Amino acid sequence: MCHIHNTLKYLIHSLGLAAIFTIGVLSVIGSGGGDTGYEGDGSTGSYVWISIRSPDDGTVVDTSSGYLSGWASCPECPPSESAFGGCPPISCPTSTSVIVSWINQTTGTSGSAYQSIIKSCSCLLSQCASSCIHQWSASVPIEFGPNTIAVTASNPDGSSDSDSTMISRLPPPPEDVVAIAGHNEITVSWSNAPEAISYNLYWSASKPISKDTANKIIGVTSPYTVTGLSDNITYYFIVTAVTGEYESYGSDIAWATAGWFTESVAETLDTTESRDASIAVDSEGNPHIHYSYDEFIEPSTRYFHNHYTKKVALSWISVFYDRTSSVNADIAIDSSDSVHLSYLDFPGLIHSVYISNAWVPEAVDSEAWCNSSLAIDSADKLHFTYRASGTNEDLRYANNISGIWESTTLDTFTNIGCILSGRRLSIAVDETGVAQHIAYAGNDYPEYGLKYATNKGGYWSVETVDDGYIEQVSIAVDQNSDAHIVYADNISQLRYAKNISGSWSIELIESEGSPIHPSLVVDSGGRAHISYYNNGDSELRYATNPSGIWQLIPIDTVEFIFPDLVADTSISMDSFGKIHITYFNGGTLKYTSNK
Repeated sequence: MCHIHNTLKYLIHSLGLAAIFTIGVLSVIGSGGGDTGYEGDGSTGSYVWISIRSPDDGTVVDTSSGYLSGWASCPECPPSESAFGGCPPISCPTSTSVIVSWINQTTGTSGSAYQSIIKSCSCLLSQCASSCIHQWSASVPIEFGPNTIAVTASNPDGSSDSDSTMISRLPPPPEDVVAIAGHNEITVSWSNAPEAISYNLYWSASKPISKDTANKIIGVTSPYTVTGLSDNITYYFIVTAVTGEYESYGSDIAWATAGWFTESVAETLDTTESRDASIAVDSEGNPHIHYSYDEFIEPSTRYFHNHYTKKVALSWISVFYDRTSSVNADIAIDSSDSVHLSYLDFPGLIHSVYISNAWVPEAVDSEAWCNSSLAIDSADKLHFTYRASGTNEDLRYANNISGIWESTTLDTFTNIGCILSGRRLSIAVDETGVAQHIAYAGNDYPEYGLKYATNKGGYWSVETVDDGYIEQVSIAVDQNSDAHIVYADNISQLRYAKNISGSWSIELIESEGSPIHPSLVVDSGGRAHISYYNNGDSELRYATNPSGIWQLIPIDTVEFIFPDLVADTSISMDSFGKIHITYFNGGTLKYTSNK
């Protein structure tokens, strides 16, 4: 019988209670009576035994106490019972004469464990066994470094058994670690950790980051600025807390891309389901944002909010503009820095300009009802493309070149409806203001495709650039009046098409992480600059191709709150060549720039 108890104690310690009943359904745990003294682990042939179930020897914690639990013998418990086809009845006592105590041999503190007796039953096929199990647990104060904890089970007759484990304590790592980028530097801040004396900062330009491979700066305090970094490079950081000779595990990873400054602009509502935003930059490089969102009220009421905001001094000042009929926002700034907004309302497409400290609205097309895009030419004339519900469901173009609004139908949609999955059409005007360029998602099944309409040749023509189902599009025109289009499809690809001298070429920018909601500008050298979300990695990213090879730069971690039917990114470039992006991070409208 001594051999049986020796085996049981080993199995309990190594495999856990459930494994015992699976291995041997006729277990004699807690059987009591007879010469059953356990030999080994420091026992002297006692009638009792004890086993530590957790934590494992060598466990590391960052708390001031360690929680131990396990099993011990129960002399008052009846023997195990077995039966075929179900658990046999067995009545367990409420207490036992065995006393379980613990001592932290490193600090000298000691105490008694909490004890209870429970019934346990396990079956293997149809053979079942019930038994009374003596459980114990204890919360043991521990100091920094290794702590050896011994647990002893003793009987009134003087017999006893013991088991031991080692728990090491480290300080807890800092929390709320945040990295904020500046030019050639990143500032890292964190919340102080309890009992920390100092902190170490680890940083690296590669991921995954670890304490063994990263650059280390010792003895830092929050906030700490790492200087001498290269702009447009993403850096990763972890912070550790130090107490005496002991250092915590690394904190959660924080990262930022040097050269990019990111800040919150405004909040939407908890009941918002759809969001849209557009950004433009004035002649002094100041950003202006037009944003729209809905307020869903059960069961069927929905309000729409339309706001304009700009940065004044160090703060964003948002002005409620109008309660519209749809989530739709676009913005442009003319040569005199007057701000123009467009949105969908009753009746139809509305243009509004800020003149003499007041907004002056006007209707463009009363039949416009879904999606719209605004562009402004060098003569400050406005150009729109939008969906309209006339005799058919039309793609239309409108301008005010003659002083009044005139519209033209360019294409007809069938079986598509108003899909709010993002910007599905986009307009750009060349520098002369003579030619307009429109990119848009084609019809529903079976006439999918990325389509392109232009009057560059003096008349409107429409062609299909790429096949397949297109989710979102954005178009820009370079100094040679050549069109550039970025678009997301429904097979997790972000693509870039450009029309040089009448011939389209298509490049794959990214095919991992479901890239969505792109926005495009082209600089004076014909280089593309794109903002978009990488849905798989939950990141706002910036893509550019200055050397002909695409650089994909993460800017911010983005929290998606579904259903975000409309949550486009929007990008603009100022006259100094600096990039400005607005986007939604969950319910927060944000702004980032490398200015």
